Amino acid sequence: MMMLRKLLPAALLALTAAAAQAGTYSYLCNTNVKCDELFSDLVTERFTTRYNSNKWELFVVADFIRYSDNTGSGMALVGVRPRAAKNATGLFPSRYWTYHRYSPTVKTAYDVAEEEKQVIRSAVTELMAACDNTQNCKLD
Repeated sequence: MMMLRKLLPAALLALTAAAAQAGTYSYLCNTNVKCDELFSDLVTERFTTRYNSNKWELFVVADFIRYSDNTGSGMALVGVRPRAAKNATGLFPSRYWTYHRYSPTVKTAYDVAEEEKQVIRSAVTELMAACDNTQNCKLD
């Protein structure tokens, strides 16, 4: 039992490290929150193999709004598009996936930011699921 307790953390660390090494990808975010490392744990090896970061980028648009009654809703839209020039936002992906979220309790700006992060992560999860369920991960 003692040996299992010593091996379990190492095994879990190895699994997480393997999942985090899905490959490189490029992205463009038009959001109110920083996308740096926000969804890197969700991007799959299958996706990064199909969409070379030199030619393709993950396109993310999101917003979350707090209403006066302290509720809120937001949406994220994600897709894959040919990699654009720096700071270009004009080329919309030909196919995209969306995720909408309603929250009954949004009291602060911190809550709004966390909710927006969640809609982004959920939309990226939908995109990765589509990659897994599509022949050759064809999302463009």
